Amino acid sequence: MRPTRLRWTAALALITTTALLTGGAVSSPALADCPAPSYVGMWKSNDSGGLRHGPGHSLTTLAPGGEIFISAFDLATDFANIALGGDVEPGTNAVYQLTGTASTTWTTKVARKNGVIHHDDEIRLFGTSVLAGGLNVGVTVDFTDECSDTRRTLFLGTLKVTDE
Repeated sequence: MRPTRLRWTAALALITTTALLTGGAVSSPALADCPAPSYVGMWKSNDSGGLRHGPGHSLTTLAPGGEIFISAFDLATDFANIALGGDVEPGTNAVYQLTGTASTTWTTKVARKNGVIHHDDEIRLFGTSVLAGGLNVGVTVDFTDECSDTRRTLFLGTLKVTDE
């Protein structure tokens, strides 16, 4: 065989072998994370995109039903903002519905090719504009799962503003 045909034959053999080993699955950036679940969340943030994690500071679809508390201390330390983000189907966004003593909808920018909604592009000036003790809102989020390519709606948790 000529060198050109040899390269084509080797490439075809590699593709065929890979297809047989993976059950014919075609890999893409979106599927590379599977079977890990897609997720979205919200975190306490400063206006530079620094995040606080953990109970009382963040909510994610991986462990829904928690609470974020924003206090006067958070306002004084510049962590009274909310950052949104996650890993979803590329080319889709997440829609956060806040309901309760205040109601609003936050829609993220479209996820990049790797499915990531970058939190530093999604900072909401929450505490500085509505910091009033007693504010209590439920948060539901709607997003497209990158593994199943289906739309999911989940109760994320509660966002509370306290006077302390």
